[in-house]
Amino acid sequence: DKDEYHENLGQVLHSVSKGKSLGEAVLPVVDQINRGLKPALRTPEMCIEISELNLEAGLKCCELSDYSTANTYLKNALSLLPKNPWKSHYNLSLQLYCLLAKSAYSCGNGE
Repeated sequence: DKDEYHENLGQVLHSVSKGKSLGEAVLPVVDQINRGLKPALRTPEMCIEISELNLEAGLKCCELSDYSTANTYLKNALSLLPKNPWKSHYNLSLQLYCLLAKSAYSCGNGE
């Protein structure tokens, strides 16, 4: 069925994207991974990898001045981080929160 297809495709795309810069393909690949990989299937390591991919997608959207979509990717990335991410993943947390603040401000959500 459709859900199983997206789940399998998300797993395959995640496995082939490890450690690679996806360039122009980042948005459709990350969309599929986000859609296809169910939370129950994600290991803590996968969550960090997917969070980094969502950061890359958020950066790409900011380059394209699509701050609303960037917000979506960045919030998804933050939701994948473990408890107390500032201790275990400081640099990733810093990048995500700074870019999220920038994109939120650019959308007019400066509060």
